[in-house]
Amino acid sequence: MTDREWLIKRPHPPTVLRLARELGVPRAVASVLVNRGLQDPGEARLFLHSPLSSVVSPWEMEDMEKAATRVEQALEKGEKIGIYGDYDADGVTATALLVDYLQSREARVIHQIPHRVRWGYGLKAPLVEELAAQGVTLLITVDCGISNHREVELAQKLGMDVIITDHHEPPSILPPATAILHPKLDPYPFRDLAGVGVAMKLVEALALRREGEEGRNLVWHRYLDLVALGTVGDMALLTGENRFYVRFGLKKMTKSPRPGLAALMEVAGCRHRAITPWEISFLLAPRVNAAGRMGEAQRALVLLLSQEEEECQTLARELQRENQRRQREEEEILREALEILGKEEAGPFILVGKKGWHPGVIGIVASKLAERFGRPAALVAFPEEGPGRGSARSYGQVDIYTILTRCSSFLTGLGGHRAAAGFTVEEERLPAFREALWKETRRLIPYPIPPQPLEIEGEVEMEELNGALLRSLKALEPFGEGHPEPLFLLKEVTLQRVRRVGNDNHLKFIAVKDRIGVEAIAFGLGEMAREATNGPVDLAFTPELNLWNGTKTLQLKVKAIRKARDQG
Repeated sequence: MTDREWLIKRPHPPTVLRLARELGVPRAVASVLVNRGLQDPGEARLFLHSPLSSVVSPWEMEDMEKAATRVEQALEKGEKIGIYGDYDADGVTATALLVDYLQSREARVIHQIPHRVRWGYGLKAPLVEELAAQGVTLLITVDCGISNHREVELAQKLGMDVIITDHHEPPSILPPATAILHPKLDPYPFRDLAGVGVAMKLVEALALRREGEEGRNLVWHRYLDLVALGTVGDMALLTGENRFYVRFGLKKMTKSPRPGLAALMEVAGCRHRAITPWEISFLLAPRVNAAGRMGEAQRALVLLLSQEEEECQTLARELQRENQRRQREEEEILREALEILGKEEAGPFILVGKKGWHPGVIGIVASKLAERFGRPAALVAFPEEGPGRGSARSYGQVDIYTILTRCSSFLTGLGGHRAAAGFTVEEERLPAFREALWKETRRLIPYPIPPQPLEIEGEVEMEELNGALLRSLKALEPFGEGHPEPLFLLKEVTLQRVRRVGNDNHLKFIAVKDRIGVEAIAFGLGEMAREATNGPVDLAFTPELNLWNGTKTLQLKVKAIRKARDQG
């Protein structure tokens, strides 16, 4: 009933049972932990509870001592500090965090976020000159700067020291900055911090130096909502210390959001419910990103910094309108890109360019094309004059940054990481770039790229579906990049009272086995109604709590259905 392969994991049964006993969790949850490399009870317990010990000391980051010392020097002397950020959710939250903390220390601080369309990503020489003209003597970058060797040199010539905080792929030759804070540089043990996470490490170091552990606890309480928003919004892995930051940041967003976030949650329709990574990914981060995509990211920054309720409501409504405009623009670009692809070969790495496209939206469209065609995709927005600005997105586990790097001789600029990248290219070089891109893609990855298998954590029986399982699964949250919501296998189930709902797009039914029936919902599988009732089936699902008319029941959220088979 589905062509997608089911990859059913079968963790070592004695290991699973031992871990279940040690932790006091159901067998199904122990299977998830073992599958994700957490078979040691101590490591698994750390993962489940995300204690303070899971957070790496900021002093383990190379150059942190230099960076903290230089910032403290600037604070003591009353120097003007410039914060230079990026226009996406990660960069905006990182800028807000650092600006707010330094202002709380009575610093003279100004900030600069480049206009996405006018300037593009990264440090730009005219903006560096502008900061110098305003008297900045210490420039701190957030979520950018690691690839801006010439601009850092310019800043130094203009009398500024530079501290880079970034998480994008570092080049072989690093910029000559006063200090570089980057999780991918040794000896830092956790490589997957988002840009806002790196900014948080700097603030942690400053707070520890000033007030010890109490100071670090205070900045966590004050800023982890911003860290969660930026980390999830940037699709960073929810493992390691990101898990700590996001887990506690979500609690703060739910219970006591800052005024700007409360206003944004109101317009997004999620103010009065528990905030999870889903709300950030699909409701909040898109609205923060919309400010930078469609105009000035400054509005999103002011929203996150403001304590004035009326101002926050006004700005949140503006971002809501910008997000709606972004959606319309996105639909139009997607339609035009599909028209172009209907006339030419898509190739192993989709590359489409056109004049007049909005450069702030093409990344989202590239993601949609990658999913639709099952391969990496890049769109290029060409202005009337000058190089086009491209945005690329990966598919599956393809490392697009490596592929693009091997084709960089055709580009005038490149930055990013394995899943997403930005570049600039002259219009006349696009055909040659496409040819090189296809050649490298075919050389480095199997083509066509096989669909990602549906990863299933293991088989469960009906009697295991109970409240204890739901409670233990809750301890595995938050789910997201690198730690997806677990799927389980229920074999040889009969479906009863099958009906199509939601404009016939979805299925509702009762899954019955061993005389036990459980309600189930299968989103997007409405067309399988007839097949699903034709004999026993296997279900790939996640158990969840369903609240209806004040009654809580266990429900199966079904991801896929197939004809029952003896072997998984």
